[in-house]
Amino acid sequence: MLDLIVSDKLSTLPLKEFLRKSGLSLTLRRRIKHNGVITRNGTPISWNEPVFGQDQITVSWPLENKIEPMPMPLAIAYEDSALLVIDKPPDIMVHPTARQDSITIANGVLHHYRESGQSCDFHPVHRLDRQTSGLLLLAKNAYIHHLLSGQGIKHVQRTYQAIVTGQPQPAAGTINAPIGRKPGSIIERMISP
Repeated sequence: MLDLIVSDKLSTLPLKEFLRKSGLSLTLRRRIKHNGVITRNGTPISWNEPVFGQDQITVSWPLENKIEPMPMPLAIAYEDSALLVIDKPPDIMVHPTARQDSITIANGVLHHYRESGQSCDFHPVHRLDRQTSGLLLLAKNAYIHHLLSGQGIKHVQRTYQAIVTGQPQPAAGTINAPIGRKPGSIIERMISP
């Protein structure tokens, strides 16, 4: 669910245009139009009706994840009504694949949402490889995910630590070079033009 207040600048726009200017993606607007519920100050509003300054627009849409919730311990580093940050342990996948459809962070997060009474979907803003541990940023709905996935994620700074083989010389420093796939591996990376 999403609550928006109409600014005076956007007053008298049709609802559909207000939602576009409020940053809802075309995909989400279509999903809302066909399967969602929209109210203005608690009363249903049609797609072409105008909105007015200070109106409260409440938008809800059905959840779309088909991932099975499963209990698992989650190290929650931060949570509010829009975001969840998980400290992901190594050796667990972020989301199901064709080969592994359970025991992923997605299964545990959806269980957490269900157990805490939250009606949220699984929307990872970025992903971490199975072997990688660290903070994983999740949006609780498609609107927040859309806002963070494009330019929004550029404002998030991430730092990685890696395990290396051998003794690099010098022992500390910065490697600023392009990274590519190591020949013969679909996982390992190396400096590559």
